[in-house]
Amino acid sequence: MHFSRASLFPAIPRLRDAAPRPVPGGPPPCIRAARPDVHTRVSTSVSPLLAASAGALLLAGALPAAAGPAPEAGHRWHFAVSLDGHPIGWHDFTVSGSPEEATVDSEAHLRVTALLIPVYSYEHRDYERWRGGCLSQIDARTNEDGHEYIVHGQQDDNAFKVHGPSGPAALQGCVRSFAYWDRQLLQGGRLLNAQTGRYEPVALTHLPDDPVLVRGRTVPAEHYALEAQAFRVELWYSPEGEWLALASRTAEGRQIRYEIPP
Repeated sequence: MHFSRASLFPAIPRLRDAAPRPVPGGPPPCIRAARPDVHTRVSTSVSPLLAASAGALLLAGALPAAAGPAPEAGHRWHFAVSLDGHPIGWHDFTVSGSPEEATVDSEAHLRVTALLIPVYSYEHRDYERWRGGCLSQIDARTNEDGHEYIVHGQQDDNAFKVHGPSGPAALQGCVRSFAYWDRQLLQGGRLLNAQTGRYEPVALTHLPDDPVLVRGRTVPAEHYALEAQAFRVELWYSPEGEWLALASRTAEGRQIRYEIPP
C-alpha cells in the first residue's frame, strides 16, 4: 500500500522523481531522472487519495461505527510490485492470531534503477495488533532513500496514542490503519498512515466489477477505489472478500501495481 516522505502509502509507495545520486559532498539529490523512462515519483500508501461520485461513495458518516470482522488468521499475501510493468520489488503481509485478536506483519522492499544504477530505494516494516477489528498497537519503521521514519502507537484506557514524524496525537474511537487485506476495515472514514503517523480522512468507493490477473490467470473480482486528499488507490477483491491486487498512479501518470505472482 501509502513513497514520498509527504505521502501515506500507508505502506504502499507512490513514486517520486528518481535520479542517480550526486557524488559525495555534492548538492542534495534533485530526484529527477536523466531519462523519461525513469522519470517517476515514489510516494507511500502506495500512495496515500479524491472524492468520486457521491452515489457510490462510502463516507464515514454513512458507515456503521462498529468495525467489521477481524482479519482471517493464518493468511499470507506475497505481492510482486511493478512500475509500468517493470519489477521493482515485493510487499508481503501476514495475518495471524484469532478473529478477535490478530497480529499483522508487513514488509516491503522496493528499488528503482536507471541503467543498472539504483536511483530510489524504499524499505518498510510494520507490526500491528488488532482487537475486535480495532488497532491496539502499531510499530512501523520506514527507510526511504536513507531517511528513516518511525511510528509507534498504543491503545490505553482513554485513547490510541501515536508518536511519529507528524508529532504526537491522541486518537479517539476505533482506530484503523490502511488494512488493505480486509476491505471492511477500510470503511471507517479515517485511517492511520504507518509511515507518517497521520490520521488521514479517506473514502471507499465500490466500482464496477473488473477481472484481474492472479497467479498468471484472469479471475473475476470486485473493484474498489480508496481515496484521500493526496492519493487514490484501486483495490481488487474476490467475491468472497480475499484481497487480490492493488494499483495506484504517480503524479506523472505512471502505474504502480501489486499482483500475486504465479
